[in-house]
Amino acid sequence: MLDILNKLDNRNISVDRAKFFIEKGLLFGYPQCCILQFINRFPTAAEGVSPEVHKYQGFIPCEEHTKQIEEGKITLESLIVNRLYPENFPKDGLK
Repeated sequence: MLDILNKLDNRNISVDRAKFFIEKGLLFGYPQCCILQFINRFPTAAEGVSPEVHKYQGFIPCEEHTKQIEEGKITLESLIVNRLYPENFPKDGLK
């Protein structure tokens, strides 16, 4: 988590809110680069990312991964590794 916190560049988000996003991102197995870019672009992280890429799943990939998905080199699902939480996001009771 410290790696991501040390790279934050968004003055519009509190450290506590950033920690929340980091914890949830790691829990769901999202890549650190995607978590970092989501936080740095919050609250507009989804702008410019087509629904065909993020599939309304709550996971917004970083620009590099978005490009690779659009080019058909990878899938959104292939980016999710080491997932600790078994259910899809969003899930009732997980806040």
